[in-house]
Amino acid sequence: MFRLRPVHETALAAVARADVQRRIAAYLRKEHHGAVAMLRDDALSARIDCGINRAAAFGISGDTALMAYVGLMFTVSPRFDEHVRVIEVLRDDSNEPDRRIFILLRTFEAADWREVQDDLGRAPWDIHAADETDN
Repeated sequence: MFRLRPVHETALAAVARADVQRRIAAYLRKEHHGAVAMLRDDALSARIDCGINRAAAFGISGDTALMAYVGLMFTVSPRFDEHVRVIEVLRDDSNEPDRRIFILLRTFEAADWREVQDDLGRAPWDIHAADETDN
């Protein structure tokens, strides 16, 4: 019987994460171009990695759910997930973690997202990268 050793599992996990990061970057460059146009690839990758880590704190791990989560970080606020109303949805144990982000997208209206933006302002990202833009 074939078995993966822990070192192989770690290597496969890293490859899978890099693949997810590339797909999220392509999605952001296409669907949210204005929000990411000035970011170099390495800075965008660092922000995506930050988003994946923040999503994981809520148990979110599916590719589509991660795209939605990271997309909100770019279009609403890098720390949208710190807003009390957002936290209520993201921690709602009556739904699977990946479904929660879509429930949030379905139930929040434009005024709700403006409230999140007003409350958090343009909160800084959780990463430290010098000279993140191409300008």
